[in-house]
Order: sequence, then structure tokens, then C-alpha cells
Amino acid sequence: SGHSNSKGFLKFYNENINSNTILNYLNKNLNEVCRIYFIIDACYSQNFILNINKNYTFIEKIYFMGSSMDYEKSKEIEADYDENMFEELPLEDCNKIIVGIFTLYFVKLLLIRNIEDIIKFKNIINDKLWKMISINLIKQYIIVKY
Repeated sequence: SGHSNSKGFLKFYNENINSNTILNYLNKNLNEVCRIYFIIDACYSQNFILNINKNYTFIEKIYFMGSSMDYEKSKEIEADYDENMFEELPLEDCNKIIVGIFTLYFVKLLLIRNIEDIIKFKNIINDKLWKMISINLIKQYIIVKY
């Protein structure tokens, strides 16, 4: 969950990075073949996969799940802070946060369904609760496999 622009660049701190920059870095530093999964909750998230290079030595497949189409802004919501959702960077003295609707419900559903394996997260789109959430709150999301 974060910020991006209409040209497909995600904002990381003070840098704007596109998918090829990330994939090139990973491919250069990997020593065995793997699959890459991008889950992007940001404005214009579909643009992140535009012009993606598909020829990598160590990247077998690329999966992408995005919260918005190439022309859409993502939607945010004020939610109760749940420290279980922020294992790596817990916030102190916080009871409310602003978070992407896609991220909030995606993570909540992973927790409810006890899904810890990254491979199994793809099945979440077939979950009845996810379908209800996406129809009522998210409206559109995209899934792409290269």
C-alpha cells in the first residue's frame, strides 16, 4: 500500500521505481530460479506492469495483483490500528491509521483464513468474502501472470 504515478513508478521513500528496476535488481542478486509476486495497492497500479521485461535468467514467472486500473486512483480508509498487521514496523501510541481499502481487507482476509503461504494468497480471489468485499468496496482489481 503506497503511492505511485500514472507512468508506473512506485514511490519508495524519495525514489520512484518501476517494475523493471525491481526485477533487474532481483534477477542480478538471485542464484536460483524463482517466481515473483507483486501485490500493489496504489493509484494507477496497473501501470506498474506496463512495458515489463519478461526475459530474466532467474525469474520464471511474474504474478501481479493490483488494486486499480491504469486510470484509477486507489481508495483509502481510516481504520482502527491493528498491531498484527504491522509485524515489521509496529506503530506506537496509534489507534487509527489511513490505509488502502484493498490492503486493509486483503490482509484481514489472509488473517481470517489463516493464509501464511505466499503461493496460497492467489486463491483469495475465489473466496466468497473477497468477492463480496471487492464488489462493494474495491470495485475493480486486476490480476496478471507473465
